[in-house]
Amino acid sequence: MLRKPSIWSVVLISFIAIFLLSTGCAKKQVVKGEELARPAVEVKKEEPAPEPAREIEKPKGEVPQPAAVAPVETPKEELKEESLTETKPEQKPVIFDLAVLRIQFAFDDYNLSSQAKENLEKIASWMSKNPATRIQIQGHTCEIGTNEYNIALGERRASSAQRYLEGLGVKSGRISTISYGQERPLDPGHTEEARSKNRRDEFVETK
Repeated sequence: MLRKPSIWSVVLISFIAIFLLSTGCAKKQVVKGEELARPAVEVKKEEPAPEPAREIEKPKGEVPQPAAVAPVETPKEELKEESLTETKPEQKPVIFDLAVLRIQFAFDDYNLSSQAKENLEKIASWMSKNPATRIQIQGHTCEIGTNEYNIALGERRASSAQRYLEGLGVKSGRISTISYGQERPLDPGHTEEARSKNRRDEFVETK
């Protein structure tokens, strides 16, 4: 005959069964908790590959432009010389007042005084510095004597000044002479003082 299990045996078996069930559930919960605690693996997104550079299409018929050529630098010395030649003004004749250099003569005389020679030397110096200048020597007399005689005397006075200038180096082609005699008095008076002023040579610049 089979023995009936005792109450204690049933209680022990039930306790063991409950213990085994509880330990199994705890393991499952631990595993699930560990899985939740693990960080998610980051998924790297693949970056798209860069597109190849496209060549810019040139419009048809366009002529390719040549490469720019660097300007050649001119040396500073050459630039100075060029600026000097460009800015250098043309030499102009020096302004010279010939009227104040008229020369006087004694009565019925055509010889040159020391003052007359000094004035003629100033004129010759001016003409040497201005080679393009030309002058006219005008001979004058006072009112004493005939018109014909005074014209001849005025010519002799102008010739005296011309010869002296030529002796100082002025070319004869740059000098012309004329005699007005008594026709153009400097002082129209009839005194000796007025007559002495009219016995003279005048100098006028010509072209």
